[in-house]
Amino acid sequence: MTIKDRLKEWSLLKTKHDYEFFRRITKMMAAEKIEQFGASFLQDLQTLTDIVKVGKAQDAKIYIDSLEDKERKILAADTYFTMLLK
Repeated sequence: MTIKDRLKEWSLLKTKHDYEFFRRITKMMAAEKIEQFGASFLQDLQTLTDIVKVGKAQDAKIYIDSLEDKERKILAADTYFTMLLK
């Protein structure tokens, strides 16, 4: 299952804007994401890293769902699934 499939499964990719945003962030390097989304993105990454260490996918979904902005949710979920693949 691809990251895109998992994002669809979590209902994060619904609109054309969602798909365009996902396509754009997948082409970005981590440093570009940090530059564009700021320090709060680093906090999101730290939380996700802690969740990955514990290995609870349900906790990751709850955390990602709690984020306010749809783009931040997509970015966080993409990062989460990327960490799981490595």
